[in-house]
Amino acid sequence: MQWTRDVVRSAFHFLNEAKTLVGGDVDRLHILFAFGLTQACGPAAQDALNSDGVYLNALSISQMTNIPRETARRKLKEMVSEGMMTQDADRGYALKDPDLVFHLAEPLYRLGGRNAQSSEGAE
Repeated sequence: MQWTRDVVRSAFHFLNEAKTLVGGDVDRLHILFAFGLTQACGPAAQDALNSDGVYLNALSISQMTNIPRETARRKLKEMVSEGMMTQDADRGYALKDPDLVFHLAEPLYRLGGRNAQSSEGAE
C-alpha cells in the first residue's frame, strides 16, 4: 500500500514538474512525453537514438500525440527559440538536455526498481 502511494505521489510530482517546465501547455507536455517515451523504448528507439539524444520530426510527434502536425511544428519551434530543444535540418528536433525527461521522472524510475527488487525477493 505504501509503495502505491509513493508511485502516485511521484507520478503527480513528475506531471507537475513537467507542466511547470512547459508553462502549462498540454501540447508541449505531450511533446516532452513523446521524447521521453522514445528514449525509454530501448531497442525500438535505437534508430532515433543518437549519442546526443533522440531526434523526432513534427510528423512523428503528430502521429504519436494526435497533435496536428502544424501545431506540433509550431510548438517545437517555440521550444527551440526558448532553448529547450535543438533543431537539425537533417535529423529533426531533440531535447537540448537529453537527460531532461529522466531527471524529471527519476523518482518513478527509482520506485520501479524498488518494486522489481521486491518482486524478485518474493519468488
